[in-house]
Amino acid sequence: MTDIFKKRRAVRNYSEKPIKHEQIKEILSAAMYAPSGYDKHPLSFFLVQNNQMKYKLAKTNQWSSYADRTSILIVVCADPKQSDVWLEDASIAAGYMWLKCAQMGIGACWIHIRDSKRLNGENGESYVKNLLKIPDHLRVVCFLAIGYPAVNFPEHNENEYSEKKIHYNNWGGKEKI
Repeated sequence: MTDIFKKRRAVRNYSEKPIKHEQIKEILSAAMYAPSGYDKHPLSFFLVQNNQMKYKLAKTNQWSSYADRTSILIVVCADPKQSDVWLEDASIAAGYMWLKCAQMGIGACWIHIRDSKRLNGENGESYVKNLLKIPDHLRVVCFLAIGYPAVNFPEHNENEYSEKKIHYNNWGGKEKI
């Protein structure tokens, strides 16, 4: 199981190879299978393949500049009125999709949108909601940019595991379980 985590990379450069409809459905299915607080599943997904729209979305904020080079953008939204853990639910669902992409040999990367600022100081989330006609009651958490990688990245390795980040029973605790 850890192999999938090692394969997951932040891919920002994509080839021209298209993502098939069946693959998109598999990726979205992973999000639908993700756990959700109180089993509410307050999520909505907007799929953007139109090149002109991707170009506009690439201008959302400092992190979105490569969004127009993807095969598809999945815009991950949630309804705070349905659940008080909407942000966690959306984040877990996006992570599940990212891992599914890695399993399928498709590249992906999270693009932060929620509460972001555009380069001109305007609200990035409002910009996206306006462009995509997203209803006011939804929050835009992120884009998941997906496409086949232009170059292959090496897998993560065991050297990235660090005992320094682990505390047993309290801060600084060294007693292993």
